[in-house]
Order: sequence, then C-alpha cells, then structure tokens
Amino acid sequence: MYEDYVNSGKGRDAGLKEAKRNLIACEYAVEAMKDSTMIAPTMMPPQINAFSAQYFPSLTANEIFLVYTALTGAEQKNMAPSEKPVRKSKLPKSDINLIGIHQDENILVSRKDQNGKWKPAVSISKNINSKEYSEGATAISGDGKSLVMTICNHPDGAGGCDLYFSKRKGDDWSKPENLGPKVNTAAKETYPTLSPDGRTMYFCSDRPGGKGGLDIWRSELTDEGWSAPDNVGEPINTVGNEISP
Repeated sequence: MYEDYVNSGKGRDAGLKEAKRNLIACEYAVEAMKDSTMIAPTMMPPQINAFSAQYFPSLTANEIFLVYTALTGAEQKNMAPSEKPVRKSKLPKSDINLIGIHQDENILVSRKDQNGKWKPAVSISKNINSKEYSEGATAISGDGKSLVMTICNHPDGAGGCDLYFSKRKGDDWSKPENLGPKVNTAAKETYPTLSPDGRTMYFCSDRPGGKGGLDIWRSELTDEGWSAPDNVGEPINTVGNEISP
C-alpha cells in the first residue's frame, strides 16, 4: 500500500514523507522477522492489572520491585452536588479520554513475596503522588534507590511536562525535585529510562535541536548533577516521534 502510494506521484509532501517512513519500517519488520525469537507473553495478575489502564513498567535489577503508572481514578468535572464521582475502575477502557473526565495518573509499586508472587500494587509514596498533578512515566534504578518520573503541569515546572528525581529513604521516597534547567525546558520532557547503575538517563523531548517531533536525549549524572542532555542523533532519531527508550 505504502509503495503504491509513493510510486503514484500523487501524494502531497507531508503524506509522502509519512508513507516513505512507514515503508522503511515495514521493510525493516520483514527483515527482522527472519531472525526473530518467538515469545509467549503472560498477562500480569489482577492485583497488578487492577485499573482501567496501566503502563510504563520499570523493574529493579533483582526483579523484586515493579513500578508502573496507572489511571487510579476519575471524577466528572462540573458535577451537580448530588452526583457521585465516577471511579475510573468502573469506566470502560474506550471511555478513558471522554471530555469531562478527569484522569488521575499515579505511580504504583508492587513487590514479590517469598513465593515469587506479586503483591497488590499500592501508591509508591504520599510524597510523590497527588490529586492535583499527573505523576507517571517513571524509571527506577537497578538497585531500587533512585527514581526519575514525569510530572505534568506542576507550578515549579519549566514546561508542560518535566522530569523529577526522588531518592529512596528507608521504606519511603523523598519529595520529587525538578531536575532543573539543564534537563527541563519550556518544551516537553518525558518517558525517562535509567541505566542499571542509575547514572545514565535517556528520555524523550520535543525541545529545539531535535531531528523531528519527540527525540531521544541522553544525560549523565555527575558530581554537579545531571549534565546538559545530548541528542542521540541518527539513525535512532528521525523526523517522526521516538518514544519510550
């Protein structure tokens, strides 16, 4: 289909660029399938998949702790006083983006018990989750002591979505700190990933200097804090959107 469209000579510039990009992706998929490994995904238990949507999982190196984002609740805005809030868990998945529904993104954590079974997920910390802002798209370091997360529309943010850092203190987590102007901009910073030692961070941003929409950027933890990010460049970044590194 894409090849016919490209060869027809009838497409507009934007459509042709998108078709060519998708054609390359299809060709890559065909080649990759020739040297692929079959896997059989297993659905996580109901104590993990307990909400209308859960996503962006991150595991510690020992695979004991699982951190992820979930839509934990919703309320209809501008409701009459007599109306009761609609809980997100009772809404069908097709309705999670309805106008008038307030989605509450929070970061949850589950740990395996001594038998290797996942315990029910709970809020990672009252220091992190709130009712006012969306906390999500998080990454935990391999040792389970550092957490980088995305928080959107926070008063101390530089843009719509910024990256924040939290350290584990005993059984709780510190209040998230904005990673500052070296990392965060007036654009969007989101989808962080940490190296096993927690000292290299990859994330996505549509800041100036990228190759397209959302690009993947890299920052290193130094004695002075997180370094000014570098764009990882081509061939990883393209004119399209690269997300969830």
